[in-house]
Parts: sequence; structure tokens; C-alpha cells
Amino acid sequence: MIPGGWCKDPEKSKFLFRLYSIVPCSIARLTEYASGLSSRPNEDGVPIWIDLCEIHADDLTKVGMGQLHSDPETGEIICPTDIGHFSIPRSACFLLATPHEIDGVEFREADTLSRLDRMEALLSIHFGSNAVYRQVFEAIYDAQPGGPYTFFGDVMATLQPFDGPMMASENWRLFEEAISQKDAIRDATKKNRINRALEFYHSGKTSPDTAHGEKFFFYWTAFQIFCEAGGTMATNRQLQSIYKFSKKQVEDDLLWKGIVDLRNNFFHKGVQILLIKDAERYLQLLFLDLLRDELGLEPVRAAFSSQPKLDLRIFGGNAVEGA
Repeated sequence: MIPGGWCKDPEKSKFLFRLYSIVPCSIARLTEYASGLSSRPNEDGVPIWIDLCEIHADDLTKVGMGQLHSDPETGEIICPTDIGHFSIPRSACFLLATPHEIDGVEFREADTLSRLDRMEALLSIHFGSNAVYRQVFEAIYDAQPGGPYTFFGDVMATLQPFDGPMMASENWRLFEEAISQKDAIRDATKKNRINRALEFYHSGKTSPDTAHGEKFFFYWTAFQIFCEAGGTMATNRQLQSIYKFSKKQVEDDLLWKGIVDLRNNFFHKGVQILLIKDAERYLQLLFLDLLRDELGLEPVRAAFSSQPKLDLRIFGGNAVEGA
């Protein structure tokens, strides 16, 4: 299914292969649909292979990360691997593939995945989402015929001490205080606004650790819900009040200008964001500061006090020693 000639050394070349189900679509309709396919696209000189095909595959291997947990006796982290098998019934499929390594030169994993993500988006725009209804298989194949395949498995960022658990009695007190204060709000509009901000925070926290830009989008949206359409200056003023800082101190010392610049480049220029765990935790603590202010609670100024422990170069801050 993959055209030849794209590499010189198959033993040092690999490609990412994806299958998507097409619904509703009979095998008989495949030829008709495929008749419109007349070109093989390239992106920055890298080929992308598209095809419509009939697939039937048995006993495919599926590897995933099991339930990450702590040893009940020692607290040591245990990360099991789940290996299973599945079949793809005879059906119509969209095939997408692109090189991941050409003659020993390997692309970044994120770049290879993004290349096919963008192609999936273009297919969906032009043919409708049912044309690429569900991704049913994804693997990296060696270029030589009959070569093995491997998976992009679940990715988990390295656990960091600053992400806890930090269940000291004072943190329990702050948590219970926030719960009680939110429940006591009688202004339905305000309560709904706070609830929506928490929901967007949750979306950022639970997004895959590889989805750096997506995480940033959700956290930023949570901030903007708090500012009630007042823009970045409204949040700046809120942080001035919380920290007793000047506008410039918020911009420089609290790294707000760097965060806003990142936002502008992300939303207006499409600049990619690498939101490492340190930077994500800093956004979470800024959210904590803003949340307590929204609830009318005493500030704890959590974000600023965390800076010496975090690598915040992405926001224009400093790297922690040894990072």
C-alpha cells in the first residue's frame, strides 16, 4: 500500500501508518470514492500517502499503559503495561501514512504525528467527519517488506515533586474553605462563571501530557472566564490587587507579560507551545490565586512563592538550578 522509492535504505527507514473507518460505506463504493484521488501530497518535501482500501486484519497487537498506582506497602510507583490483541473486521478504511525515519534520519515524534493530524483535519473539512470517522489502528512500520511494527504508546510525563501529593492540614483547610465559600454564593451568574472556569481548568489538567498547546488553551480560557471579558489587563489588575504589586511588577516579577506574549503568539501566529510540567504547575497556581480572589478569600500568593522551584523559561523566567 505504500509507494516505493521514498528511501534508499529500508533497514534505516520507518513510516507511521494509520487506518480510519469510513461510515456508512460499502466495499462496493470504495472504487467510486477512490476515483477522485489523483495526487500524492507532500508536506515540506515529506510524502504523505493517502488511500481508500478494503481491510481485514486478525490478531493485531495493542499495547497500552495499565493503571499507574503506588505500591500499597512502600508507596513506590508501579506502571504496568497492558498487551492485548484485536481484529479489524472486513470494512472500508481510509489509509494515511508518512515517513518517520528516512535513511537513518528520524523526525521528531510530535512532528510525525502532527503531519497526519493535519491531513486528517483536511480530509474531514472536505469530505465530512464520517470519512475519517474513527482511528482504528496506528503503528510505526519498518520500511522493509514484512518488517515489524511498533506503537506510539501512552505517554506520561515524569512525575514531579511539586505536583504533590501535598495533603498537609493547611492545604485541607484551604480546600474546605474554597468549597464552603463557593457553595455560599447566591449570585447564580457568578457561581456559574466560577464553575465554568473550574471545568476548563479540569480540561487542561486532564489533557494528554503530549498536548502542550491544548493544555495552554484550556488554562488560558479559565483565566479569561474570571476576567469577565476584560482582557489581559483585567487579569493584570486582579493580580495587582492580590499581590499588592504594580502593573509592571505583575508583568515582570509574576511573569504575566511572558504568559501574555505566549498567548499572543499561540492564538495569533500559531506558534507551538512546549508547556513542560513546571510551567503547567505555575499556571495552576496562578489559577489558585485568581480563584481565591473570586471567592473573596484571603490570598495565599501561591504562584510567586513557587518560582524558585520551577523551570519557567517559557514565560521569560529563570530555570531552577540543575534543570
